[in-house]
Amino acid sequence: TTRWKPGGNRIKRKHRIGKIVGDYAWEQGKQRFGITENLDEFVVRTKLPFFVRMFRSVETRVARSAKRIIVPSEYLKHIVEVWGIESEKITVIPNAVESGVSGRLPKEVEHLAHPFVTTAGRLVPWKHIDSLIDAVSSVQDLSLVVVGDGPDRAALQKRASENLPGRNVFTGALSHEDLLAVLEQTDIFVLNSSYEGLSHVLIEALVAGCAVVATDVGGNKEVLTDGEVGKLVPFGDAAVLQEALESLTADEPLRMRMKHAALKRAEAFAPVQMLTATHEFFKENI
Repeated sequence: TTRWKPGGNRIKRKHRIGKIVGDYAWEQGKQRFGITENLDEFVVRTKLPFFVRMFRSVETRVARSAKRIIVPSEYLKHIVEVWGIESEKITVIPNAVESGVSGRLPKEVEHLAHPFVTTAGRLVPWKHIDSLIDAVSSVQDLSLVVVGDGPDRAALQKRASENLPGRNVFTGALSHEDLLAVLEQTDIFVLNSSYEGLSHVLIEALVAGCAVVATDVGGNKEVLTDGEVGKLVPFGDAAVLQEALESLTADEPLRMRMKHAALKRAEAFAPVQMLTATHEFFKENI
C-alpha cells in the first residue's frame, strides 16, 4: 500500500501483501478476445492479443511488486510460479465457507421432482454447463437446477428448454443463504468446469452435505478425494460424466455415504482454519 505521511509531503511505502484467486488475463481473453486454450496452456503461451498481453503485464507486475502472495490452492501457486514469481513468496491458505442458516428455497425448485442435479456459478464458457445439460438429459427422470447468472444464460436456457423440457430451473443469482437452501435439497451437485482455482461453490456443496461430481481440473482434486469424498471425472469425457450421474442417481446408499463424507471434509474449510492460518501468516510477514 502507499499513503501520505500525516503532516508531511513525503510518501511512505509499506510492504504489499497480495492475494491472487485466478488469472484475470486468461479470464478476459476467454470472454472477450478469442482465447480458446485452458489456463495451463495459456500461461505458457507467448504470443497474445494486445489487450490480453496488457492484462498479463499488469497482473505479473503487481505480483512481482508484492512482498508476499496468498493463493487458495496449490494449483494456483503453480500458475503464479509460471508467471515468474518465486515459490518462496507464495503461501497457500485455502478459502473458507461458513455453514450458516439456510434461506428461502425458490418456489420453482420446491416444486421440482426429485432426483435433481444442481450446479452453481457464473454462467461463462469455462463452466461448460451446456455439456452438463446434455449429460442430465441422457439420464431418465433426472432434472437440473442452475444457480447463477452471466453472459451465457440465454443460450443455456434455450438449450435446456430443448433438451430438458419441464425438467430444468434457472434461478438466477442467489444469496449464500438461499443457495444453501437449494443445496440442502439437492440430490447431486455437479461442477463441470474446465478451470477452477479453488472453487468456493464446491466447498459450499460440501458444507451442505451434497454428493458431488466435479471435473479433475485445477484445485478440485485438493477438495475432493475420488470415490470417497465425491467423484472426480475427466474434463470433456461425456460418457464418464453420464456414468457418474447414473450411478449416483440409482444408488441411494452411495449418495448417503458421500453426503456424510462431504460434511466431514467440509471441516477442513471452516473459517477458524483459514483465520488461524491467516493470523500466523501476518505475524510472520508484517
